[in-house]
Amino acid sequence: RRATTVPLPLSDPEFSSPPPDDEENFESPSSSPLLIRTSSPTHPPSILPTPSPSLESTTSSLRYNKFLLPKRDVSDSSSESDDNIPINHQFLRRHQRHAFPFTEMSPLAEVKVSKLKDCPMLTAGKVTPLILHTWTNACKRFLKHSGKEPEEIVSFVADAMLEPRLQAWYQSGSERIDGLTLSQYIQELADLVLDKNWAHQIKQQILSAKQPEGSRFVDWRIEVENLNALLITSSKKHSFTEGALRDLLEANTRSALALKLYTNPVSEDVNYKTWADTLHALDEELRNEDKRFEVRMTAGKAEKKSLLSRLSDRKEGASSSSSSSTNSPSSSSSASSSGRARLHGLTETERALLVEFKGCNRCRQFFAGHETADCPMTKSNTWPDWATYKPLTREMGVAALAAQKTRLPVGFVGMSAQTEDYADDDTYVSPSLDPPPTPHVFSVPHLYATVEATGPAISDFPLSFKALLDIGCPSTVISGSMATSLGLRRFPLPAEEDNLSSLTDGPIVCREYVKLVLTSGNGAWVSKTIYAKLCEALPVPIILGMPFLSSEQFVIDSDDRTAIQKSSGFDLLNPCIPERVWQPDYVTPPPTPPKPKRPPRIPFERRCETGLKF
Repeated sequence: RRATTVPLPLSDPEFSSPPPDDEENFESPSSSPLLIRTSSPTHPPSILPTPSPSLESTTSSLRYNKFLLPKRDVSDSSSESDDNIPINHQFLRRHQRHAFPFTEMSPLAEVKVSKLKDCPMLTAGKVTPLILHTWTNACKRFLKHSGKEPEEIVSFVADAMLEPRLQAWYQSGSERIDGLTLSQYIQELADLVLDKNWAHQIKQQILSAKQPEGSRFVDWRIEVENLNALLITSSKKHSFTEGALRDLLEANTRSALALKLYTNPVSEDVNYKTWADTLHALDEELRNEDKRFEVRMTAGKAEKKSLLSRLSDRKEGASSSSSSSTNSPSSSSSASSSGRARLHGLTETERALLVEFKGCNRCRQFFAGHETADCPMTKSNTWPDWATYKPLTREMGVAALAAQKTRLPVGFVGMSAQTEDYADDDTYVSPSLDPPPTPHVFSVPHLYATVEATGPAISDFPLSFKALLDIGCPSTVISGSMATSLGLRRFPLPAEEDNLSSLTDGPIVCREYVKLVLTSGNGAWVSKTIYAKLCEALPVPIILGMPFLSSEQFVIDSDDRTAIQKSSGFDLLNPCIPERVWQPDYVTPPPTPPKPKRPPRIPFERRCETGLKF
């Protein structure tokens, strides 16, 4: 733990005297008087702290929270800080002039109040709009409860500013400042400690505020109202009226709430409080509907059964009747004569199904993995239980075949790494007489194109990923994770465009869309602006559907596995990447030969003498 103390000038006799015993907040642990302890910030419980009559009031620094207003508190006791971390203050000051709110970790000022009738103190540190707002309220409460004349208030509160530069400002013009009213003093103090355009920056922050998806409307509204409260108390001309604030909040609510408000409009004659309560009720109704929908979807996934289990869960009565109907008279008579029930023999249809789906004639299981001679029932001389046996059908064989292969999530049908070929009895020929037939292809790989994209979150090279080309998809769809990785801005999707569904008729929720541009072949091909629906649960990065293929004029050849653009001839599936041209190696030039020496210059007098001799 490390504390920073700031010695104060002792020119004023009021502050040169020892502090009273009841002002515990201003006692110094050392013998030197008036040493103020600067502590590190922590998070406060509220956004706009107001000094309590009995407790010390502390201001909060500005840090972004999940909505708008920053939240940080400065406690009186010292705590662990980042004093050992070097900070580039020159960069922070340069960045501070262009960004609001301030997020630097420099010490912030505190407003300390021990009693309502005692003069508040403004400790050393940076003064932000929120701290100035708290200091103004503390001065007004001191004027109300101290019993002093309004003309004397400024001399008390101005002398309680412990920042060295503010003390120098007050001491250099104390006579003039003491003659100001409290409002004039606050205005001059604001011009001195705040940025020039701080009110304009807060107003721009309010105008650009948008309710995050999944957040509660009441929490977001309170954040905006708290920002507007700073403007109302410190810069009235920049503040918003209730009507303007209502229009701003209504235009920037989340897409689902905006649609709900469109279908359930609120009368224009109601006041702001009634309108806000109505939107809060609509927002809570939407949140409850989303929770019920999630519960139903979770329950539906838990109760969903496979095709094989649904086929095997038929009624026992139906299986018994079909079993008795397929028994031959000879088998029934032999069973009755032997005195015990016996499983009927295989029919021609069942034998064909067992051959087609690689089953066993003894245990009568599809894809048993063994021949009849190697069946465990053959070795133990047992048969399947006639009471639970169900006649074999083609549906059961298809279900067993599907169970042997790995399935991908619904939305597009994937292909496993290995495929098993099967044929009926008519295709079996002697391998020594005829060549093996060409196997039938039941599935081929999807068409993936390697593309690049960039966005606000990409600072260096474009992000490369695989895009699925799908002529059966009526929209271009991008996953939520890919949109987040690129940092794309999300726009509310019209309600009538939320119309996609999977192969199982399950809804695919798309409530937003994004805009992006794709490139391929190291920039050899650049797409137009693509409007893609955003689906959070999409299993692939992006699906380039019919809107993309038609607007870009791509023709897909599934046999050659090409996707060629008609206008340029560019193949998206097989891009022609230009070869890299390397710069030739640097050759050191030969040294420059020295210049020949010029003959010495003959003085003018000698030349004249030579001429006279001749």
